[in-house]
Amino acid sequence: MPKISILTACYNHEKYLKFYIESLLIQNFEDWELLIVDDNSKDKSVDIIKQYDDPRIRLFCNDINQGPGAAWNKAYENSTGDFFVICASDDMIKPDYFKYLLDEFDKGYEIIYSPLQMIDNDNKIYSIMKLPDTNDRFKLLSRLFKKDNCLYSPGMSFNKRLADIIFPTNVAMVQHQDYQWHIKMLINSDKISFANKPYILYRKINTTGTLSTVSLGEYNRSKIEIFKVMDTFTCIKNIEIIQNMFPDCEIKENGYINFELAKQALKADSFEKKLWGYNLLLNIMENDCLSFSNDFTFGDFLKIANKAFYPTNEYKKHKFKFMIKKIIKGYY
Repeated sequence: MPKISILTACYNHEKYLKFYIESLLIQNFEDWELLIVDDNSKDKSVDIIKQYDDPRIRLFCNDINQGPGAAWNKAYENSTGDFFVICASDDMIKPDYFKYLLDEFDKGYEIIYSPLQMIDNDNKIYSIMKLPDTNDRFKLLSRLFKKDNCLYSPGMSFNKRLADIIFPTNVAMVQHQDYQWHIKMLINSDKISFANKPYILYRKINTTGTLSTVSLGEYNRSKIEIFKVMDTFTCIKNIEIIQNMFPDCEIKENGYINFELAKQALKADSFEKKLWGYNLLLNIMENDCLSFSNDFTFGDFLKIANKAFYPTNEYKKHKFKFMIKKIIKGYY
């Protein structure tokens, strides 16, 4: 059985497939398998893949377009490796990456991330997407919770134990599948390694219909998917993880984890995460998981929302427009 399984989703990447596959064929570590799932491409992607007569390249074709989640799941279901690499079929991997990964896994790491070397449609290098300054598990979880997705899925690698935790992935998630992957893995492991140089050539292209572009519709969907991303944190059952994520955490018992998550979400940067936190708090109250007392009164409950949502820039803009309309109508 191969040591490394590369899981790849492909859709309309005929222009870039050759570069991707050949970046694998020149790896200085050869014990790998590529599981590439074509999601009913409308171009010649499948024909290009079939040109490579290498038993390590295993092609699976969807009869209908099912989305990247279904493709990742099918790739994983058919894999046989001990370690896994996620990569799209329009990117490239530097020749020494697999050797580097095995060295890191031998040291006991379970999750490995690489910075990304950005390339354009013509393979021209232009910038580097850096990883966070720290690989501390709790600081990463805290940032993922309150701020943004600071980790990258292209080239991310993990062992079999963690693979069984993130797969099968939710096929309904499109923009933030990897966001959920990062959270699930960090909840379950503190053995995280950051490469000190980019091993992945990450393609940022401007045409639609590929995995690497963002349309207005995809942007809007990403806002909606944030609620499912935040739900992932409710899998945390260990109070110590919460206490280490949030230095100002006040709870002492596991039974109040969701209450703390709700309060912390109300301090998040994004409006969507604040809404998620308040909705979680409403659910806790509705299900009698938290009762009013001298330590938590109805007034305290109302103050939580007031402090989180007022005054927001969105509210200020709305109020300003309302006042302008009144002035135009002669109300002032």
